[in-house]
Amino acid sequence: MAEAGSLQAVDRFRGPGCVVARGAQGTTTLSELLADVAGCAGVLRASGQAAALLVSESDRYEFAVQMLAAWELGWRVVLAPTDAPEGVRSVAHSESALVLTTPWRSSALSTPTLKSFRSHPPERTLVVLYTSGTGGDARPMTKTAGQLLGEAAVIRDTFGIQPGTRVLGTVAPRHIYGLLFTVLVPLGSGGSFVRVAPFHPNAVAAQLEEADVLVTVPAHLQALCVLSDLTAPRCHVFSSGAPLPPTVARELDSRHHMQVTEVLGSTETGGIAYRRASPREPFLPLPGVVWDVDDDGTLLIDSPFLPPDCPRPYSCADKVRADGNGFEHLGRLDDVVKVGGIRVAVGDVRDLLLAHPDVVDAAVFAEAGSPLRTASLSAFVVVRDGLGDLRGYLGQHLQRSVIPRIHVVDELPRTELGKVRRADLEDTTQIPITPLPSEGDCRWYDVHVPANLLYFRGHFEGFPILPGVVQLQRIVARQIRDAWPEFGPLHEVHRLKFKRPIGPDDRLVLSLEIARPNQVAFRLLMGEEVCSSGTLVFGEFP
Repeated sequence: MAEAGSLQAVDRFRGPGCVVARGAQGTTTLSELLADVAGCAGVLRASGQAAALLVSESDRYEFAVQMLAAWELGWRVVLAPTDAPEGVRSVAHSESALVLTTPWRSSALSTPTLKSFRSHPPERTLVVLYTSGTGGDARPMTKTAGQLLGEAAVIRDTFGIQPGTRVLGTVAPRHIYGLLFTVLVPLGSGGSFVRVAPFHPNAVAAQLEEADVLVTVPAHLQALCVLSDLTAPRCHVFSSGAPLPPTVARELDSRHHMQVTEVLGSTETGGIAYRRASPREPFLPLPGVVWDVDDDGTLLIDSPFLPPDCPRPYSCADKVRADGNGFEHLGRLDDVVKVGGIRVAVGDVRDLLLAHPDVVDAAVFAEAGSPLRTASLSAFVVVRDGLGDLRGYLGQHLQRSVIPRIHVVDELPRTELGKVRRADLEDTTQIPITPLPSEGDCRWYDVHVPANLLYFRGHFEGFPILPGVVQLQRIVARQIRDAWPEFGPLHEVHRLKFKRPIGPDDRLVLSLEIARPNQVAFRLLMGEEVCSSGTLVFGEFP
């Protein structure tokens, strides 16, 4: 563990000529970092503030300069959960923080050079981070020097991060995982970090040749798997933020000779445990973390990385099972839902989809039920060459009532940590539909097709059109189920015609009319022109 007295963010034992950052600009030494921090602190001191809100982390070095300068002044640093102007203004107002964007530059002709960085009492507040927001609104979490720098020291010692270690990260330092592994750990161990994070798989692979440590997330590792010439056997790979699919771990190990260490933790708890991803081993607690399992399988922990005033043991939102000296992670407690009277783990359904050879990416969410309809699952999948019989494949593993409604998309909107948030999908998958005056067995609706709709991505480049399957699933079938909930599942589609492309920002009218019992004829109209039409037949499958 880190020393109990005062803590430092930067290793005090290395020489001023040691490299702390690498990039297209060349290398940057510790003495240059000290000078830049002193200059930045001089600029900030004149503002009279007590907190700095860091917004852009595209350059880790500039980010580190601003953070260390704020700490030298005794300020706390706030890491905004978003770059959106309205979100930044809201956080800045609530935290009374000065908004800083990179790059900064001192206007002074000459700036004093710090001889060393100050130490921080363990109880001093250094950072306010925000949770990822995957389970709702992002929430602020305060981190003290004892929590933050103590955890950085534990990571350094546990994984043997030595002086001279070169760290390449594809995750932003606004989140605790990126802040610790790609900034504080290399600075505190005598290592260096790559200034700008590469995102394209080929760019990551090119820089791996010069890296000792890769800090990334499952989505980025999955993208790396497709490269035929990827190999970095001496590179220590860390993955966190979401479960790493076993197929990806095995592919990296067997084909590319890359061993991955998965790290379990959260903004609230800090790091909890780690394991070797392939072959999959139990999670082992980080030094200082004491764990137990509640009667219902809930993970309980006590840790120096927890907030000082939180209850202990702390009840995590994780379901686990003891396995030797460690534990097996069985998913999130809030990941289990009841569909048609059957308890199902959403993560298990996602893993089933990802195990299909034609599925490139997948996200699964529970849809709330209603008095007329039970809860259900929705799956958003990216596929290689068409959907195929994905429902039939799922039917081999799941009961029929649990099989999710499948939406094929060209890309999933992911956060910097590779997570898919339901709110982001809603923003880009919702098609506003408003009922119009209707009569008898006829229904009319006003339909607006948003320009930012996820389904337009890649369909087609330079000429976006709304896919026919989206028209049927997201517009027609959904309104039929709401209008006539007594109908059974969709059985067949007759006389389906697509006559006119539907594009971004188009305004349409949807017409629905009962043709026969359990049969609904539809038309999507743009003015007087028919865009698509057909008849949907509902009822039990033969």
